[in-house]
Amino acid sequence: MSLSNLSGEGRGRAVDAEINMVPMIDLLVCTITFLILSAVWSAWSRLPATAAAPGQSTCGGCASKLSPSVHVTVEEERFSVAWKQGNAVERSYVVPRAKVMIGAGASYPALAEALARDAAASPEPTSPTRAVIHTDGRTRFAEIAATLDAVARAKRGGQPAYDATFGVE
Repeated sequence: MSLSNLSGEGRGRAVDAEINMVPMIDLLVCTITFLILSAVWSAWSRLPATAAAPGQSTCGGCASKLSPSVHVTVEEERFSVAWKQGNAVERSYVVPRAKVMIGAGASYPALAEALARDAAASPEPTSPTRAVIHTDGRTRFAEIAATLDAVARAKRGGQPAYDATFGVE
């Protein structure tokens, strides 16, 4: 390789110029650290989930062992209550959505009484039944909280009759 002197002088500078490697090493360490941390965070953000739905034959005869669950759908003028075993609806009924104001909050005593009757008639008095509350995106938080309170008021043997979960449609 030949170096040419463009300054027009006789002899050029010495060719012993050094490149400072410290900034390049700092950049490389920062990049590797970022990649490692982002890989760990993306692994933490994953939720373990399976696609095994009730009724599939993945577990032998466990589909027949599913306990019934109650599904409460909050509608404009009523509550639709459906008892399901897996995906099959065993029975369903409608409860009017009569709101009673208690202080600044609301209450749904008709729903609480209906679920308490179901809890008293339930054949499984030892374990709580799963209750899924379905709402649409327009339902106000106060109404959702009042529905959850109505579900929580039902007791079986002094213990809560339902384990409430929440679903948005």
